[in-house]
Amino acid sequence: MVLHGQGVTLREHVPDDLQAVHAWHGDPEVMRFLSWGAETVEQSLLYLSDCIRDRHRPFRSRYRLAIVEEQSGRVAGCGSIHWRGRGPGGGDGRLGCFLAREFQGRGLARETTRLLVEFGFGELGMHRISATCLAGNASSERTLRGLGFVWEGTMRLHSHRSGLWLDRHFFSVLKEEWGRT
Repeated sequence: MVLHGQGVTLREHVPDDLQAVHAWHGDPEVMRFLSWGAETVEQSLLYLSDCIRDRHRPFRSRYRLAIVEEQSGRVAGCGSIHWRGRGPGGGDGRLGCFLAREFQGRGLARETTRLLVEFGFGELGMHRISATCLAGNASSERTLRGLGFVWEGTMRLHSHRSGLWLDRHFFSVLKEEWGRT
């Protein structure tokens, strides 16, 4: 599976992505807003192996894709979308995106999110797509709001990072709302 956008390509992960995956897993600045990470190469390999296995599962429910910056051809991060619940009329999806530090601030997260939403509504037939971010992650909030996601609320002291409990903000966009902004 490959999705092409402006300046970015989303593709299935391959074993050669390990170095890039481990580099961002080991960067505290990249991982500070995420709920997981890997301290060792072995942990990064387990994560990457699970991403690769996703594409071979019958009734695939999760797509974790490498974000490749077209200008350099380098793996810049990971974008994901997965089913939270399926039912008549489509169901609910959740997406996420993160980038290695050197690729942040270039519009890649916005284009990745746009591609994933288009894929979720178009190919997967989702009715609603949600995304979350920790309070304080202003760039993620700007990206979501700029693409037409609506703030739904805050789960107070929901996520634990570096010895602190932090709020998590929830956003969503409905299929019939998509493309209005």
